[in-house]
Amino acid sequence: MKLIRVLTLLSFSFCLLSVQAQSNPKWTGETSFLLTAYRLGSYQKERPTFFVEQNFSRRLNEHFSVGAGLGINVYPALLAFPVQVNGKYHFKIKSLPFSIMQSYGRNIKLSDVFFKSNRYLGEVRANVSVGKVDLVPGVGYNLLWDRYGGRNLGFLIGIGVEYRLK
Repeated sequence: MKLIRVLTLLSFSFCLLSVQAQSNPKWTGETSFLLTAYRLGSYQKERPTFFVEQNFSRRLNEHFSVGAGLGINVYPALLAFPVQVNGKYHFKIKSLPFSIMQSYGRNIKLSDVFFKSNRYLGEVRANVSVGKVDLVPGVGYNLLWDRYGGRNLGFLIGIGVEYRLK
């Protein structure tokens, strides 16, 4: 019985599909196409059933990059339109590249079916190169809150695939 409770708390769904096309070398240093399926497993009170986000980032130096993004999230009864800014710190552990990302944004209310809230996302990712493809596993958290006192904390685990075009 205890195992069933744990499994119901850990809800599996494909929630974030992030597509990122990068072609300007001064923005990223290389041309790549990133397809990410994050939140393969998460625990949170209300979770999106599908999630598409587009992120653009600029590498400032060897260790720091900044970016912005937007997208659409489909919940069982509502939609969300997130707009966010993010910062990343890049480092290596035994020649394996890692990044720590912190992001703040808002869900914009475009109509009655969209909800408005604040978003804070933190994530740690690794980049494992396999030829022209990188596997990008990550773990993190997502906090949503609104002005009425509603709060929702989600824990994320997932994997992405990045393909370098050049």
